[in-house]
Amino acid sequence: MVFYGQTVNGIPDRGYILYITALVMVLVAAVFVAARLWTRIATRQLGLDDICLVLALVWSIVLTAAIDMSVYHGYGRHKFDMKDMNAAMMWFFIAQIPYKIALGFTKVSLVLLYLRIFITKTFQRVGRAYLVVIIAWTIASVLVTILQCIPIKASWDKEIVDKKCVDKNSWWYAFAAINTVTDFLIVILPIRPILNLKLSKHDRIGLLCVFGIGALYVLSQNCLNE
Repeated sequence: MVFYGQTVNGIPDRGYILYITALVMVLVAAVFVAARLWTRIATRQLGLDDICLVLALVWSIVLTAAIDMSVYHGYGRHKFDMKDMNAAMMWFFIAQIPYKIALGFTKVSLVLLYLRIFITKTFQRVGRAYLVVIIAWTIASVLVTILQCIPIKASWDKEIVDKKCVDKNSWWYAFAAINTVTDFLIVILPIRPILNLKLSKHDRIGLLCVFGIGALYVLSQNCLNE
């Protein structure tokens, strides 16, 4: 029996690193989400942004389970040492879907939080427009991921010859680039309204740091995927 992280035929197993990273991140996220929900429920301020954050956590758990199944079947090992290459690649393919959905819900949650706090007409228009962009991009990225090959099974089964696939390298570069732009916009979106608040410089910096923590979670999700 081969265990996670065990060297096989002199070749180290890298799959467990991916699994442990995903597991640790989802556990940390669960703690923060639970703390936030407890606070919101205690103060009777539960909102749509909290619901979206819970949905993001649920999809992150699904992602972690899919990664675990992929690693279990040999993902991260040399292809000749895989228990079942098709199963490993299938679960890795499946994992890409909850990843994108979880990321989308996380971004939507942050923007909804901004909209609860900053109520000026200009910010509300900008924030809602950005929500549409995030939702549209999330749906598009999920569809492209699922349909990157026709038939879909060809995405992980290399024995299928009669297939049509997008250029996967180009798709991943495009996904990473657009994702980086949307992350950047989420980071800068609340800066101007915070600076315009009638607060002391110390309080404004503190508020920016609070929003920065939320934005950091979005960025960390990207790092996990890469």
